[in-house]
Amino acid sequence: MFIHRSFLLRLFLGSALALPCAALANAHGDLDGIIASVSQELAQAPSVELLLLRARLHLEHRDHVSALMDCARARVIAGESAAVARCLGQVLLADDQPEDAIAAFERALRQHPQDGETLELRAQVLRQLARDEEALADLDRRESCLPHPQPQYYLDRLAMQRALSRAVQEQLAGIDQGRRRFGTLVVLEEAALRCEVDHGLLDAALARLQHLATTATRPEPWLLQQGDVLRQLDRPQEAQAAYRAALAALEQLPPARRQTAATNALAARVQAHLADLTRPPLEP
Repeated sequence: MFIHRSFLLRLFLGSALALPCAALANAHGDLDGIIASVSQELAQAPSVELLLLRARLHLEHRDHVSALMDCARARVIAGESAAVARCLGQVLLADDQPEDAIAAFERALRQHPQDGETLELRAQVLRQLARDEEALADLDRRESCLPHPQPQYYLDRLAMQRALSRAVQEQLAGIDQGRRRFGTLVVLEEAALRCEVDHGLLDAALARLQHLATTATRPEPWLLQQGDVLRQLDRPQEAQAAYRAALAALEQLPPARRQTAATNALAARVQAHLADLTRPPLEP
């Protein structure tokens, strides 16, 4: 397999930083073939970029020795550059050398303190070493460093905040950062609701659910949860109204959507909650 040098460099500078190498192999050929092509290009004209690309490919291949050798070669050419240090840290992390990995990431961060990718990698190692407070600090810094973080980042940080028993206000503030980035996103709204309900902030949870039920294209899941929160608030009649509104919304769906397994499961849950609420009390 021959892959042109210009393509390999684009691979390194663009998608190689964002996608796992296995995904790249699936998209552009088998991993061994790509490694062979990179090696061929390196034999003709060594470069730091291609050495680091091959190191990542070796890492995906679980050939840590070859990956470390490529990092060492890149270090000879580029010295202690941030890119080399970060790649070395990734290899050391995969090779179960967390202390050395942290040292490499710290060398990279001394040159680029606001590199969100390196901050996330260091946070990952710190968590392995049970240095959770430091890991959380790195994740907090990361939020402002990356222009386009993924929603999962906010969920991961929330999990760490909860593990450290951080105040619910801090947890909700972290989710709100994500909501400002993404708008109304189901996974973030559900995470905020879990925080509010778990900490007894039922009025806040109810207000959130009422807003979501009013604005969502599919209000039924929010109406179901609204009914559940109203039951916890000992407002059974309003809970019944929320459950009935959920059933009415389900009935208004087009037949094709109404007959899906997910919709049927949701309808069964609403009916069960409503039946439980309206069941007459047992005779003493």
